[in-house]
Amino acid sequence: MQKLDYRWLCIALAFVGIVINYLDRSALAYAITPIEHLFHLNDADFGLIGSAFATGYMIMSPIGGFLVDRFGARITWCVSAILWSLSCAAMGLATSFGAFIILRMLLGVTEAGTFPSLNRLVADNLPVQHRAKALGLGIAAVPLSLALGSPLLAYLVTALSYQQMFFILGGVGVLWGILWFYLFPKMTQPITVKEKNTATQHKKINWKLLFTPSLLANNFAYFAFGYIVFFAMTWLPGFLEKTYSLKLAKVGWLLTLPWLTAAIFVILGGVISDHIWAKTQRIRLARSYLILSSLLISALSFIVVVYANSLTVAAIGLSLGVGFAFMPNAAFYAVNTDLVPEQAATSLGIMLSFFGVGGIVAPALTGWLTVLTGHFNTAIYLMVGFILLAVLAIGIFQRPAEGNLIRG
Repeated sequence: MQKLDYRWLCIALAFVGIVINYLDRSALAYAITPIEHLFHLNDADFGLIGSAFATGYMIMSPIGGFLVDRFGARITWCVSAILWSLSCAAMGLATSFGAFIILRMLLGVTEAGTFPSLNRLVADNLPVQHRAKALGLGIAAVPLSLALGSPLLAYLVTALSYQQMFFILGGVGVLWGILWFYLFPKMTQPITVKEKNTATQHKKINWKLLFTPSLLANNFAYFAFGYIVFFAMTWLPGFLEKTYSLKLAKVGWLLTLPWLTAAIFVILGGVISDHIWAKTQRIRLARSYLILSSLLISALSFIVVVYANSLTVAAIGLSLGVGFAFMPNAAFYAVNTDLVPEQAATSLGIMLSFFGVGGIVAPALTGWLTVLTGHFNTAIYLMVGFILLAVLAIGIFQRPAEGNLIRG
């Protein structure tokens, strides 16, 4: 087996870890009805529980990125996986609204090392021409886990209970963390001399480089992406249940469509981004234009959902909206590895804190607006507004200087 093959095997194991990670963070959405009934909550209360995760995630993401740069992906991701899995399992024991808030916040804190670990893995082991593709494959685990998880989690809640669902997910995550720790050194190999020219060269962190207009625009756009993801994870099951009077089991299968679309689009986005880079050697063309065009189409697709007069049209709009939102994800990540490769995990941690802010605002605002208006339309319009602002930010401020890129 060639050295690069070992690295792709490591990406595959990382893919599995991200699937488990997102099953844990999205599971709560499939327990809306039993939790609201059991604890006498409304949508606004449930939105606060959803926001609690993102609060912990936002606070810990920059720290998690720093820890990954300091201690490496092997140790940090292993510890993170075990701790987040225990937090997930503990939600099956929660007996009050306050307990759910605390445990969801703890889940956010403990999951913060996941994507900085992925970025560190890619920056350390793959040259520029493979990074977006590798990141696209790794990040595709997010929508794929939600696509597979929609019917799975709906089944676990209805056939067993939401408590047992949390216990099962927690056990699987602990096993993955142990497996990652023992297999990681066997799957990573030193990069070749030729590849070292385009891979990471570790240096002392330069904080000034982490707050350039290009990276700040990237971070704000990732806030908008985070808003979309947390809206979708927290409220799409409830949106379909309440707007179209669907049963949870049918909702679970229907939600495979937007998440499968996103899984395909995020891989496609990574391939396209690397292809454009190979042809032009220009980051703005390969990354920025892909980001702004994808987000613009996503915004237009969500507007279709508001005016949809049938479940079929709404499902198509949701699929395209979520799919195009995910399409530039590898480009978002690659901007960090391209511009600041020696501190890629720290830079990504900062970007993920913006993602966390989106995760705080989206569930809470959506729940509040839904209670206030009696429908989801206003909440969707607000989300579209954030997406359009992100498009403007990328178009105006993200002008990365290719001369700063480490090349071969």
